Order: sequence, then C-alpha cells, then structure tokens
Amino acid sequence: MKEKYKRRTSDCALEKIDAVAAKFGVERDFAEVLTERGLADDKPNQDERDGFFEPFSMSNMDKAAELLNNIIKRHGKALICGDYDSDGLTASAILKLFLNDNGVYADVLIPTREEGYGLHLQPILEKFGTIDYDLLITVDCGISEADTIKNVIEKTGADVLVTDHHEPPEILPKCVCINPKLGYPFANLCGAGVVFKLVQAVAGFEAAALYADLAAVGTVADMMPLESENRSLVRFGLKNFNHRGLKKLAELSKCGGELSASALAMKICPKINSAGRIGDPYIALEVLLMRERAESDKVAKLNECNTIRQEMLERTVAQANEKLAGLNIADSKIIVLYDEHWKHGILGIAANRFKELYKKPVLMLTADGENFVGSARGTDNVNLFEAFGKCRFLLERFGGHRASVGCTVKKDRLGSLVEELEKNIEFSDSDYTVYYDLEYDEKYLREESFSKLALLEPCYPNDKLRFHFKSVCKLCGLFGGSYLKMSLADGLELKGFGNFAGFLPALKSGADVEGVCNLEYDSYSKRVTGTLVSLSILNSIRLDEVYAANLIGRLSFENKKKIRLDGALLNSFLKSKSVMLVFNDYLEYETACETYNLEEFYVDIFRNTTGAQKQIVISPDADTRFYSKTIVFGDYEGALSFSYGEHIVYVPQKKPLPSYLETVRIDRKTCMDVFKALKKSPNYFDLKSLFDNAMLFDLNYVQFLIALKVFEELGLVVFDDNGKYKIVENKKVNLEDSAVFCYFGGK
Repeated sequence: MKEKYKRRTSDCALEKIDAVAAKFGVERDFAEVLTERGLADDKPNQDERDGFFEPFSMSNMDKAAELLNNIIKRHGKALICGDYDSDGLTASAILKLFLNDNGVYADVLIPTREEGYGLHLQPILEKFGTIDYDLLITVDCGISEADTIKNVIEKTGADVLVTDHHEPPEILPKCVCINPKLGYPFANLCGAGVVFKLVQAVAGFEAAALYADLAAVGTVADMMPLESENRSLVRFGLKNFNHRGLKKLAELSKCGGELSASALAMKICPKINSAGRIGDPYIALEVLLMRERAESDKVAKLNECNTIRQEMLERTVAQANEKLAGLNIADSKIIVLYDEHWKHGILGIAANRFKELYKKPVLMLTADGENFVGSARGTDNVNLFEAFGKCRFLLERFGGHRASVGCTVKKDRLGSLVEELEKNIEFSDSDYTVYYDLEYDEKYLREESFSKLALLEPCYPNDKLRFHFKSVCKLCGLFGGSYLKMSLADGLELKGFGNFAGFLPALKSGADVEGVCNLEYDSYSKRVTGTLVSLSILNSIRLDEVYAANLIGRLSFENKKKIRLDGALLNSFLKSKSVMLVFNDYLEYETACETYNLEEFYVDIFRNTTGAQKQIVISPDADTRFYSKTIVFGDYEGALSFSYGEHIVYVPQKKPLPSYLETVRIDRKTCMDVFKALKKSPNYFDLKSLFDNAMLFDLNYVQFLIALKVFEELGLVVFDDNGKYKIVENKKVNLEDSAVFCYFGGK
C-alpha cells in the first residue's frame, strides 16, 4: 500500500535549525518549519517597514515616475485601464485615489468578463472621444497588448504607461513599461503591488502607506507568494487596515477581531471578485474608493453580489457533475468541461472546486461566439502556465500564473488543445500524497503554545501549518446543514467543509481516524479548534456494522450478467494505468494482498479521498465510476447478488458472505416491526436517523436494512435517488417470495 500521509522534511543543517529555535524561542520541529519556509531571517520583533525594496530598482521606474510627476504638475487628466478581478480593481483604486489626492482628474475603465481580460480598443477610444486625456495608464494588464497600445497612441496622441506583473512576451509595447519580471529584486508582485511601488517612487513611503491595505488585498486576492516584499507589504497593510469601505465589508463578512491574510482570502476577496463575476465590476470599485467614508448601502450591494455568485456557482457545479457522469477522468491528466451557457465569471472557482475534489487540473469553458473562453486551475506539482504555453499555437489568447490560467480557443480546436495538454502535463505519486508539517500534540490546545504559530503569518489558508493526527472519534454530527463536526479522544474539535460529511456513518461507530488539519484560535469561544484538510478511516472491529450496511445497500435484484475475471487476466488488469479495486471489508483486502502485488495502490476506506490512478476503496458507500477498469472482489457464492454500477468486472470469491453478515438473522416479526416504523415516518431520507428514532430495541441496524431490502425486492417500498422512500399502499405480498428474506433465515 502506498503511504498517503508524509511529513515535509527540510534539507537545512541541524545547526541552522537549532539557531532558529533559539532565536524565536520555539521547539526544534517548529524551527525546522520556519527554516524550510524561508523565514529564518525574520526578526522576532521585526519593524513593520522592513523588507521593502527601493522602488527605483525596478526597470523603467524612473521614466514611469516622471510621467506621473509631469501630469501631477500640470493637473492633467488620466485614464486608468484595469481588470475586473480583485487585483485589477484594488490597483485601479490605489492609482485613482493617489492621482485625485494630487490634483489629477482620473477615470477608471474596467472591462466586463464578457469583454474579457486586457485592453479593448473601442471602449478606450470612446472614452477619449468625450475627454482629452493626457495619459493612459494600464494596471494589472497591458504588457501583452503591443498592438492595441500602438493603435491607442496613433489615434489619440496620448502618452501610455503600462504597469503589469504578468509574464512579459517577446515583443513589448512601445511605451514606458514597468513590470517586476522585467527587472526587480523581487519578481512576484501583483498588479496592486506594482502600483504601490509606483506611488512610493513618486511620493515616498509615507504617501504609499496610505494605500497599503488596498495593496495587501490585491496581493492576497491574486494568491501571490507571501514571501520577500509581498510578505512585508501584506503584514504592513494588515496592521494599517484603515480603509473605511474595506472595514465595513470585513464587518459584514464577520471577520471578527484582527484581520489575517486567511480572512482576506476567504471572506473579503471573494466578495470583491463577485461583482466582476456577475457582470458589474464597478460595484466593487465604488467600495474600494471609499477610503474615508463607507456607504453602507453600496457595501451591502457588493455583499449581495456574492450571494448571487454563490447561487450561480452551485448551479454550474451541479451541471458540471452531470457532465462528469460519462467521463473516464482517471485516465485524464486534465479534466475539461464546457457548456454553451455557463457564466464566464464563475468558471475559475468552479474549476478550483473540482480540482480539490479530483486532485488534478481542471479546465472549464463557456461559449463566446465562435470561441470557447475559460479558466483552468492546477495542482501544486503542475505548472499550468507552462503547459498552456506549449499550446499557444492553438489558442487565440491565454495568460495567468503557474496554478491559474485563462484562455480563449476556437471551438473546432478544443479537441486538439485537450490532446496537447494531455501530452504536456506530467504527474507523480507526490500529487496524491497529503503532506503535513507537524505531528499534532495536545499542547497546541493551550493558547501559549498555539500563539507561537503566529510567526508564520501572514499566510494563506492552504499555507497554514498542517498537523497530522491519529485518534478515535468520540462525538460527531453536522453543522450548517451539510458540514462535518467531530471531537477526538484527546479533546480536539474539528470541522470539515466540503465532502467530509460522507464519513458520518463510520464516525458514529467510534471509528479510529487519521488525517491532517489546520489549527486556529477562535476568538469568540477562546479555544483552539481544527479544520480538516484530509481524513481517513482506519480499520477496526467497530466498522463491521458499517461494512455490513454498505454491502446490504448494494444488494441487487436485477438479473444482469456479470463479467468475471480469472487469475491470469486479473494480473494483467492490475498492471493497467487506471484501475480501481473494490473490497467489501479490510479482511478481504488483506487476503488479496497474500495473492496479488498491491503495493502500488493507495488505499481508502469508504471514500476515494486520494484520487490516485491506482486506487483501492474498501466498502465504498459512494460511486465507483471514473476509472477505466473497476474490479470488485465481492462476487460471493449463493443466491444473493451485489451491484457496483456499470462497466464493472468481478473476481469470484468462492465463499459465502462475510461473517458479519452470514450470522445475521431476520424473521416475520423483524419485518413487521420495521414496516410499522416506516409507516410512522413517511419519506424519511436518513435511514440511520429513522432507525435511531424508531426505538426498535430488539433489532440492530443491519437487520433493519435487510428488512428494507426485503420490502424493496417485493415492491412494498420504492426508493428514489436521494434515499427517500414511498410505501406502496394496499399491496399484499408473501415474504417467502423474497430471496433476501429466505437467505437470512426468515420464517
């Protein structure tokens, strides 16, 4: 079996790690994390202004500053061309506020998502048709727009200044361009960060500091690495978070006490992005320009945009899930989904959701005339910008970063693009491994120990310290309708957002668990709690009832012919590139390991949480699709048949049912008691809760489920896809006509 959880290790010398431990007063394991993350040179009480580079060390900054100084002296007019995302909008707001503060009339032109990223000649010329601007300034765009900028200069005679941070092409616009990738000690500033440096060059650090909170939001929103100057800028911006509009937005977002980079990333930035995603980025821009006074109604309107965006996202995800039903994604290096009617602004976050679920890059597209436009999100070990760059001959346009790319492709070239991406993307086993930083210890529940973790701030939610734990689930349930909460034996309380709720039946059995989590201090409850990153169920005797329940759930009454494998063909299948093996319990898996070489497989119990191309799932309670070959070790001797879906092959077990089912018995009284409970609670969709509330003290849950299968086989009860049932009224049946009833000893 492949190891799923591994600790990140450092190549740093022990002497350096010990020095860091002494410097910050922390233990060696945490000092190793600080060293590995490049924070060894931080100071325990670092001045908030440390870490900023000289702005004129950026190539062409002297010329850019001269252009701004000239327009300020003349009290001229400027047109700022930005982007519709949070980085472009905060960069636009910084520059407009600064120019207005210095007597320059400045307008902002933002494209819609339908128009697409970048400069658009016609809207620019229309603006120049109403106002004679002296200077056009691009923010967060422009470096790849040589032709458009040439046309603007020829048709308007205005000066143009490009401020951008995206990858520069071979041919640059023929105007003044500043971009940290063209020459600067730190290449990874965002668009708002570049504008911050421009203001610093023109007016000094004190003036630029007024806009540091906006620059921090832009940096976090664009997910730029929080190292070097970005780290200093975000830290400074968070400590000097004085922008009235942003503070009101943080209040509506229930950010609590002191703001963190994680709070910006999770609660503030998505709301700013939401305006552009649903079609009107100026709603967000208005809030970002409220530096001195916040207008509550406009901030609330931006908050409403986020609600609309969430609703659109859920519809898109549901539709995309339907499209996934017929795809063999395990053989694919990138998942590609498209629809004629999806909203462009939702595709990036939808792609990110599927990337997290399936652990591989995802490209989602929608129609735009004769083209598809879309967004891709990648995993940690895939450079999407490089992969799409090799396909640029098929693309109308593309841009982005290592983990995030936007692109436009002709509809008739989409198939060729997918083929090229499949060639360009490579995976390794590390793509399926969950890495952690430290072993969890109860000491971190104490505030004095937990507080030392703040040395890592600022950091993104995905960059928070990851703790590995092994424990026993003592309590569990749901909150917020569909999210998991659980308490471990050592007192740690965990919440799981996403797909963790599916583990609830196993956790209620008091399961042994292993996983990885982040820790955070809840300022309201004044306790340290955890958020799940990954969760696995470990085998124990307490799982027998869950194994039995899942197997009973797969009882099939359809007389379909099964494809069965012999030993030689099975060994050939095991060598396939994309294969899932299914076992009904852990003992069956261990028995198979004695005969077959299964060392290359990752193993999950109940749920495929790894997404590896060679995967074993024990007692799956969810769909087994998405693999080119799915092999089930669960074709037992006897009258009962079990189904795992379409396109499945089976390995005959040549034995009766597992012992936890073979010894279960039901009779007429069992069936009568269960049927009475059903009639009292019509349409109950949670069968375990129905059983718990029915007070059937003489039965266990497995007997209850077997009785349900008897009713289903006889047509007394009909279940829908959501687990809800309907009792067929006035139907008389003979229990002995049920193969399930007879098998389990009915009389």
